Amino acid sequence: MLDNEIWPRIASYFKSKLDTLFDPAAVLVDDPLVDHDHKGFYVGVVDSLGKGILREGFMQEGLTNLRTSVDTVANALFSQAKDKNVSRDKLQSSTLYFYCVQNCTYIADPLAWDENVDGIYFMWGQKYRGLYLPYEIKQFGLTKTETLDRLCSQEVHVPSTLWRLPEGLCWKISCIEYIS
Repeated sequence: MLDNEIWPRIASYFKSKLDTLFDPAAVLVDDPLVDHDHKGFYVGVVDSLGKGILREGFMQEGLTNLRTSVDTVANALFSQAKDKNVSRDKLQSSTLYFYCVQNCTYIADPLAWDENVDGIYFMWGQKYRGLYLPYEIKQFGLTKTETLDRLCSQEVHVPSTLWRLPEGLCWKISCIEYIS
């Protein structure tokens, strides 16, 4: 189980890993972490002004090695930071939202999720997909309907009402959150 003793270690290792990617001479705080069954790992970065600047992660069945997931997300977030010209200093002064995905459950009723704790994933066909993590949903301050409209139009780039159709598939993302 990921508890309050494990999360600070994950956050410390993740930040150290990012530092070594920015500066290969930096010392990596090595931590074996723990094996933990999970279905994904995400990190969202919110700057000191409260603006979401980066988000990276993935979902996959059968994950057990948490360190591998953390490394994968750190590498991808570093690449995204370089592509968007986000400096090391900006990342260090930002708030990081860590999510270990425990489950991703199909919901026949697109409104059958708790906007206070769950993330939401939407898929239209095989090509159009997107998700919002709990911290993003909280920051929007929107209703579930408005959140799904926004997810479709701004993340998935399809008409905002497609989630209402039977062909629009929604999943509830259950995850454990840690903020650093």
